[in-house]
Amino acid sequence: MGQGLQKKNLLGKGSFGTVYLVQMKKTKQLFAMKRLNKENITKQDQILKVIEEKNIMSNLKCFFIIQLIYAFQTPKKLYFVMEFMQGGEMFLYIRQERQFSEQKTRFYIAEIILALEYIHSKNIIYRDLKPENILINKDGHIKICDFGLSKQGIGDNETTKTVCGTPEYLAPEILRGKPHGKEVDWYSLGCIFYEFLTGYPPYYNRNKQLMFQNRLSRQIEMKPYFSKDASDIIQALLQNDPDKRLGKNGCKEIKEHIFFQDIDWDKLKNLEIQPPFVPKLKNEYDLQYISSEFKNQVIDETYYKIGITSQQQNGNTFQDFSYVNDSKIQ
Repeated sequence: MGQGLQKKNLLGKGSFGTVYLVQMKKTKQLFAMKRLNKENITKQDQILKVIEEKNIMSNLKCFFIIQLIYAFQTPKKLYFVMEFMQGGEMFLYIRQERQFSEQKTRFYIAEIILALEYIHSKNIIYRDLKPENILINKDGHIKICDFGLSKQGIGDNETTKTVCGTPEYLAPEILRGKPHGKEVDWYSLGCIFYEFLTGYPPYYNRNKQLMFQNRLSRQIEMKPYFSKDASDIIQALLQNDPDKRLGKNGCKEIKEHIFFQDIDWDKLKNLEIQPPFVPKLKNEYDLQYISSEFKNQVIDETYYKIGITSQQQNGNTFQDFSYVNDSKIQ
């Protein structure tokens, strides 16, 4: 490798680690870099999950999924270097707009469907679909990020049992601690669908236990301003029984729903449909769509040299972590 990265701005921070905007010194390319603490990963018994996340990301080659560029390490840290999305998070966009029209919702949900269809084709369950994990690129197209909760090796009609995800978007079978399969992603899609049209997730309540109880025992009420087709597909995606949920028999039955009758899926996949919103960017360094909570923080402009070191060899716990995506490097 031998490349160098300069840290420029803070993009996000959470229990998972910290995300920075970094610039390749030689080519001036901008990337997002997630930094994880090895000690914390080890204490939380997450070593295998982090390696799995890297393996999943390095194997997913789809436009609608954030591409991993590098994975490297230092003695105390792990780093994921990924595509940088100047349009920011869908979470901030929906909060700003309050709610989307059905036309705008149709476009975004359709692109998300293409991402999930590809993920499922690789026998992977995503398990963390939410607005914060849907990013917008400079041209207005979406890309899904963060595969920390994903599970690989799950084919059609196969299940896993780990309870994980974000409370507002959890499928009923996960809440019940039951084995679950790819259908959980279609339930989360239904939650996102509802949120795009209303501004908040279905069953939302600050009291999480009450929210879970309602999700398990009540059918969600459709808003009077929803079209018949929108109500029908949302109810089908939010079906409590995963065996009766739309998508159980594959993505094709979702794409063929009447709500999407005006979508040309081939044109959508080839980026031939104009997005409903294109970020108004002054230049490639414009960060106006990044949360001000982070971008205004002063950081040290640390320089990182990417290279294979002794920490990646000789029995190191994280020796299988390194990765280079040559196709994405100028």
